[in-house]
Amino acid sequence: MIWFFLFSCKSAEQTYSTQVYAPGTESTSPNQPEEIVEPSQEEVFDDSFGGVLRRLDLHGEIDPEDLVIAEEFMSSRSNNRVYCDDIWRIQFGSQQEILRGPEMVWPHASVPDLLILDSGEHLLVYNDLRKDIFMDVLRNEPSRFWRQGLLGYGGIGFSIDRFDGNGFVEMLDVDLQFSTLQRAVDPDLGRMLDGNVRLSWFGMTTDVLEDGTVSPMETTKPHQFYRSQRIQSWIFTEPFLAVSSYAGRTGGVDPSILTLQNGGEILYVGPLDEYVMGWYSEDLLTWPDEPDVETRVAGVTVDTLYTTFGQHEMFYMRNGVLGQFEVQASSNGFDWASGPQTLYFETDAHNLTVDYDPDGNLWLYYNLWNADCLAAVESN
Repeated sequence: MIWFFLFSCKSAEQTYSTQVYAPGTESTSPNQPEEIVEPSQEEVFDDSFGGVLRRLDLHGEIDPEDLVIAEEFMSSRSNNRVYCDDIWRIQFGSQQEILRGPEMVWPHASVPDLLILDSGEHLLVYNDLRKDIFMDVLRNEPSRFWRQGLLGYGGIGFSIDRFDGNGFVEMLDVDLQFSTLQRAVDPDLGRMLDGNVRLSWFGMTTDVLEDGTVSPMETTKPHQFYRSQRIQSWIFTEPFLAVSSYAGRTGGVDPSILTLQNGGEILYVGPLDEYVMGWYSEDLLTWPDEPDVETRVAGVTVDTLYTTFGQHEMFYMRNGVLGQFEVQASSNGFDWASGPQTLYFETDAHNLTVDYDPDGNLWLYYNLWNADCLAAVESN
């Protein structure tokens, strides 16, 4: 997907009063220094939004003046089409006929990823782009940033549809156990061979965010892709850095991990630069420094599945063709000679994700820009 970010600054002497603690850390008070030390060049107050995040990450607390910087920053960047993404869905039958939809199911969220549970419930993860959520969490429950990332700026939202007439409901009992703040984007859900749920994402720690204006695609290499898996309920293991990517012009975004028949995994990213490429791990702990799986799949926003009928499938939007969704198949997860076949086309559709329900029907979720939101952005 394309990200757009605009930001702002402040200047003031550093003090701290409103205390917010990161999980598992002890509080220290910088209001009562033991000695006065002349600041080095590196210690000069950083009045950018990136500086706010680094202070929050370092001290586990936020200064009222930093709240002002953060509010100005988030206000300045909200007038952008990236906040206009809504999530839509379609259900297909066995002959690829549409059984349900298209229907809009969740607003202000981008790059969704779908996992259909054994119960038939639909679990969605996504970049949470609600305009007010960052400041709301910062003021009222900042510890949530260590559970889900920097919501509203780069954090992972969770919602579930139990098909009980209430539609999707936000899940608040999620804990990804971040030890340091992350701008976590482009999440990917999947199942391991033992049935456990796995989560991966593109994560940026506060030290690479510069002044906060840089988009995820443009952050300095390596681009870091993390992996975790569910422990119990919706608590996950601490993030494990699987791949640090220097590949291609950008390093890539939007990972998708494919479970293989032998229990290994391939972390796919596309495109790098024209085709999807992957990193293979046999033991889920050791990953290569460079991509070692090359494909000729010309796709972006890739979503991969190991199906219940023993086939590996790769779904994607055709590189350079907005709205063109395709699929290719593989018997082993490495070679993608079968296809491409067109799955669906809709003007301006992007960021697809899919899964099969217990009846074998395929569900497609994707983003469309909200027309009223786009009109408001373009009028300013």
